Amino acid sequence: APIDQSVIYRYRKRFHWKESINSQQHVYLDFKPKDIVTDRIPFAIVWLNEEKIYSGSMPHTIELNEYLRVRKENHLSICSPNGYPLKFDARILLPKVC
Repeated sequence: APIDQSVIYRYRKRFHWKESINSQQHVYLDFKPKDIVTDRIPFAIVWLNEEKIYSGSMPHTIELNEYLRVRKENHLSICSPNGYPLKFDARILLPKVC
């Protein structure tokens, strides 16, 4: 389907982060496209708790440590302002610290 650049796609999610994060841990928001060839977005903006944490091409992995609210509600917002649909699987990664 052709891209309609007059369309703006938005995604919003609220979540509660219950675990403390120590200085050696890193928390990431990871986006995986359903189709690596067709699901790329040249420009998107990501906010966490009303702070812009990323702007650029998608899919992308973003570190959240600096922006994550521990034991509080967090607000994630993603905007694709140029007509590219948000067709990603998003997941939060917390790699093990050895």
